Amino acid sequence: MLATLGIILVFDSLVHIFWGSNGISVPLPVWLDGQVEIFTGMVFPTFRLVIIITGLLMAVGLYVLVNHTRLGMLIRAGASDRTMVSALGINIQLLFAMVFTLGAVLAAIAGMLIAPITEASIGMGGQIIITAFVVVVIGGVGSMKGAFVAAMLVGLIDTLGRSYLDDLFKLVMSPGAAETAAPAISAMAIYILMAASLTGQGFYLDLATRLVCLAIAAVSLNLILGIGGMASFGHAVFIGIGAYAVGIASYHATYGDFDLVASYSGLFQITLAVVLSALFALITGAISLRTKGVHFIMITMAFGQMMYYFFVSLDTYGGDDGLTIDVRSQFPLISFDNPLQLYLVSYVVLLISIFTVWKLANSRFGMVLKGAKANEDRMRAIGYNTYIYRLVAYVIAGAMCGLSGALLGNFTTFISPAMIDWTRSGELMFMVILGGAGTIIGPVIGAVIFVVVEHFLPIMMNLIKPGSGLYWHLPFGIILILAVLFARGGLMGLMSRGGDDE
Repeated sequence: MLATLGIILVFDSLVHIFWGSNGISVPLPVWLDGQVEIFTGMVFPTFRLVIIITGLLMAVGLYVLVNHTRLGMLIRAGASDRTMVSALGINIQLLFAMVFTLGAVLAAIAGMLIAPITEASIGMGGQIIITAFVVVVIGGVGSMKGAFVAAMLVGLIDTLGRSYLDDLFKLVMSPGAAETAAPAISAMAIYILMAASLTGQGFYLDLATRLVCLAIAAVSLNLILGIGGMASFGHAVFIGIGAYAVGIASYHATYGDFDLVASYSGLFQITLAVVLSALFALITGAISLRTKGVHFIMITMAFGQMMYYFFVSLDTYGGDDGLTIDVRSQFPLISFDNPLQLYLVSYVVLLISIFTVWKLANSRFGMVLKGAKANEDRMRAIGYNTYIYRLVAYVIAGAMCGLSGALLGNFTTFISPAMIDWTRSGELMFMVILGGAGTIIGPVIGAVIFVVVEHFLPIMMNLIKPGSGLYWHLPFGIILILAVLFARGGLMGLMSRGGDDE
């Protein structure tokens, strides 16, 4: 690879010496500079059609050569075991020199076809070769059919991104910013696809399980924030309580302090997580709900930070370093050690949570919450004790979020006070607001976007510039700011307004 890079540098320098640094335009022959009517009313440039036909012929030719000829058999054998092929009397160096030459010829044909569309210039192959690497990786190294399908997929993703992302971004940002961001994001899309192809199915399942657990927490926050108008900046504390309920019970069972069956029992741990979360919500909610506005935000954050430092002080359970869950919650017919079963259980809990919030939002209870959010004095004047309604909603949300924490603890098998930090509560708020506070599905959409961006943004940045992924919080923070400024009502609100406009 270093040698081929050296060849590139040498030839780029020679081109610079003989033809200068400026690009050279390549005019099309007259017979190619026209249009072909494929169907009635469907006109296609002749040269673009030639490119497509040439690409298809090259793909078919390579497939036949590699898979259905003696030369292809030797190439595949040489790639697998050079020593054995050499022992059979085959000049392996000559064989791979032929392969290298064939690859160079095909690349030259590609350059010849692309030059009239762009221009012949120094370094024109740099970006193309990177894209070619992406195609090979996505399709599977050594697979001709895979490379062909991946090339089609990458081309479609890149083209559709450049064609439609601009208009999509203009819904949430200024035209100038959209025109700048759309090409960059569309270019990143193919690297996201490559990163995904480099990971196995287990990665997707882990990502989906974490997403579902956080979506449950976001749905619970939506009950008090979106429907009840209570902006809690300490909601992540219930995730921590639920996770520590599982972790501490498992810890004591491991060291023989508690009854083994009770401590490892999933029903016991889940019930403990829900009850403790509900109890903490009842106590802190009874105090917090006597305040309003920014004071409510600050007092909920204060209670969250109190629990953060409480768990930091518990040296027996790892303190600031966290606690490892050696044995996951155990159930009679379900094994949380099976990633698929853990995901399915979490998914069912998410569906139940969404249904619960939907029923509450459309019940008399939910109507009172919405009324208190809009005009609390009027609701009190007609005889409703809004304080009790809000407290009940706060307790339900806390219990539901504690359940998500118990599931998340079983998923990660590691818990720490960092799960409770106020920034985690801010992330939950972002999920709700981004997706659409007060809507039923919005928080789930927000959680999906948050988790996907959180996982893939550092990967994309490292692909663009190695090491830059360490600073992924910078663009992510900008995304948060843009969402707050331009996505009023969240994505569900944008879609709703778009539908109204139509």
